[in-house]
Amino acid sequence: VFVVAVGVGGGESERDDKVAPLRHQAAASTDRTCMPFLPGSVLTSRLQQMLPTGAGVEAFVDMQGRSIEEQASGGMVLRLEGPLRPDAWEAACRLVFGCEKIGVYISNSYDAMFSNLAPALVQPLETQVACALGRWCGRRVTCLAEAGLGIEGGAIAGLEGFAGDVAAVLRSEAPPV
Repeated sequence: VFVVAVGVGGGESERDDKVAPLRHQAAASTDRTCMPFLPGSVLTSRLQQMLPTGAGVEAFVDMQGRSIEEQASGGMVLRLEGPLRPDAWEAACRLVFGCEKIGVYISNSYDAMFSNLAPALVQPLETQVACALGRWCGRRVTCLAEAGLGIEGGAIAGLEGFAGDVAAVLRSEAPPV
């Protein structure tokens, strides 16, 4: 199982004006109906439309604020979960890379966790995590009782390379050099 998490529109001043359309759409949805749409539900709907059917990837939006105002100000985290298969991993990463095309602006960092690993995947994924941390910022993390591993606070600029390397490992291929 993998989990990729990125912040969405969270208060970065240069992105505040770019996140406004999502906030405006959420506010407009609230004005038109009796049942308000939270910004997270609008975002989840957009993301679900981008995911290919059959990949087994689920998109979740975790709200960090307690009130609608706090949530609308960007206190959201996009969390993608799926089986540790190449097609699912690549679909999740394509979704992250495609967010800006639909007006969803993500933070400059990401977390990626891999759990319930087959023994044959542990060392290759450990190697990819170490390589990613050597090139970009972030911290290595492990799950409880060493049941998983990953990166916390990795630079989003390094996600594309990391994604390709992990996909190669999952396809039982050598990662690109």
